[in-house]
Amino acid sequence: PPFSESVKSTREVRKAKESVLPLAQVAPWLKPETCYMVDKAMALRPEDRFASYAKMEEAWTAAYQAVQGTGAAEPIHSRERAQRRAKKKGGMGLILLGMVALLLVGVATAVFLNKNDKDTSSSGANAGGGVGGGSSDGGEYAPEIAAKIARQFRVSHRMLREEKYKQAKDVFMRLMNDKDVREPAASWAGVEAVIATWLGGDSGEARLAMASLRQHMSARRVSNHSSVGKLGEQLARPGMIRDVTVEDNLMGVVHLMAAALKNWEVGKWDLAVPLFEKVRSRHVPKGSPLRVYREIAQRYLSDYETLKPFADKAPPEDLEKAEQQLSGLTEVLGKLKTRGRARFHVRVWQIRLARTIKDLRQKINAVDKRPQYAAVMPKFRELVARSKFGEASALLQDVKLEDYEVDERDAWVYLADSASAFLGGIEEGIPENGVPVNIKSVKGKTYQRVLGSKPGGLRLQGADGEQFLTWAQIEPASVIAIYQKLFQQKLTTMEGQLRTEQAVCYAWLTGMGEKAKLAARKLSRVNKNFKKRWARTMRTFHDTP
Repeated sequence: PPFSESVKSTREVRKAKESVLPLAQVAPWLKPETCYMVDKAMALRPEDRFASYAKMEEAWTAAYQAVQGTGAAEPIHSRERAQRRAKKKGGMGLILLGMVALLLVGVATAVFLNKNDKDTSSSGANAGGGVGGGSSDGGEYAPEIAAKIARQFRVSHRMLREEKYKQAKDVFMRLMNDKDVREPAASWAGVEAVIATWLGGDSGEARLAMASLRQHMSARRVSNHSSVGKLGEQLARPGMIRDVTVEDNLMGVVHLMAAALKNWEVGKWDLAVPLFEKVRSRHVPKGSPLRVYREIAQRYLSDYETLKPFADKAPPEDLEKAEQQLSGLTEVLGKLKTRGRARFHVRVWQIRLARTIKDLRQKINAVDKRPQYAAVMPKFRELVARSKFGEASALLQDVKLEDYEVDERDAWVYLADSASAFLGGIEEGIPENGVPVNIKSVKGKTYQRVLGSKPGGLRLQGADGEQFLTWAQIEPASVIAIYQKLFQQKLTTMEGQLRTEQAVCYAWLTGMGEKAKLAARKLSRVNKNFKKRWARTMRTFHDTP
């Protein structure tokens, strides 16, 4: 309905008609030509409506062709140019002028407009809302500015749908920092930048994006009492988000998605899943670019159902069941539809199961067919030298052991398992657009970029083009440099401590003993369990931690 009031008198009807919003502002998914035709037909003053049925039919034909994909709106560069063309082209000029009117009110998904928006900054239009030289006519967007902003919002959400999260984040950040984009649209773009980093599984980039968002909100004086202001503060705080109150508008789906992802990334599934369900079921008009969040929420809910059977399982007491469970987790990795925390959980469970399997095997009575520990150690060392840590660990799982050999075997298995998880994490963490980093092969050849990964190594870009190198062919110091570039972990988080422990074990196995010990000492200050494991391992090799 054009207005919601229940009116009876002619005076009340006229008053209601004076406050009718442009169609594009309440239905941003409609084509510009459709909005122009409806708005002109509903104009309050008769002289502003179509002068004849022929003129209206011209507008109807243009709208129909646009919907069918056989016609497209001509670019609008300025109001003056549109007026000049109107004089030259007669009836078609009316359509162009109508599109100017649309662009003045229909930016991106139109929900980003600050006019008639309940979510405002602390000081009204002048506190951020007045920023931007692209506005005209007392706060409306100039046509060329509106077209630019709308195009960027369309591109960014299309990238989310195509899972090009890094590129989407960059576009959202440009929108947030663009002085032509007023509040609260600019801050919501910053929120979507944070969302894109989480969708890409990059927790380090997410922290940087959140810091940029808070700095932006402070500079624009966005009130912490506004919907986007409160959300920005909640995203920047460590831990979960419990209080999730969203506005009854289209941006509510963005608010819910951001809160759901924050809770998912800190491991609070019980708080994240209900929010994903709200995103999935929330009404978002057909054609709105924000519908992409409903699709993404469904992927997270699907991953939750995939992971749930493994979440609360007690450690298996049977070796066969433990091995089956470990095999099942390997299959789960291939089924996951999201990046980030879901894969991290599986990695943690795999490490725990590997330790359980090791303990169970120790309890099994030795059988004659098992090789002696000392007999397989040369092969073990060969596999470690080739960076085949997973195979090396498996080699030691079922061997005959003397009592004095048990601790040493366990230490080697711990180091190899952790190093294997370290390389696996790097393989999974390479973004689709690669990583710019200087890399050196063991033969001294240099490369400037990681293009991607394959099982057992990386695709690298060098002077001779693309080349695949196995992990053993890359200098270990370069592998550590790639890890640092990818994750930028902090020891204040569980994920950062786990990845650091894996890096320490890899460095120790690949001949970087002093570097490993230095990192181990730092990690030992914040993780007592690691401190005990590392001290026990070093004592086994008659070395100091």
